[in-house]
Amino acid sequence: MSPPPCWTPQEVRNASSAVLLDVRDLSEYDAYHVPGAVWMPLVSMQSGAWTPVHGLTYVCACGKGGGRSDAAAAWIRSQGFDAVSLCGGTAAWKTPDSQ
Repeated sequence: MSPPPCWTPQEVRNASSAVLLDVRDLSEYDAYHVPGAVWMPLVSMQSGAWTPVHGLTYVCACGKGGGRSDAAAAWIRSQGFDAVSLCGGTAAWKTPDSQ
């Protein structure tokens, strides 16, 4: 199975129905997270502690993009909801060139 698509930080900012989910551990989230991001660790998501809502696009973010964010987006998509990864993760959000 191919990885879910990813959106750039600019695409996330321009999407009115996007919800940015930070899927990292609490210590990583506390160290830095995108302003407005919702903390929902991947392990909690997969254990059923969270239920997505139709009509929104979930943008899953981890540190550098790819690992946990792809797994989270794939899980959300497998549940029948719209989800993508944040290209480059939170590191890309902090980089001015990705703005």
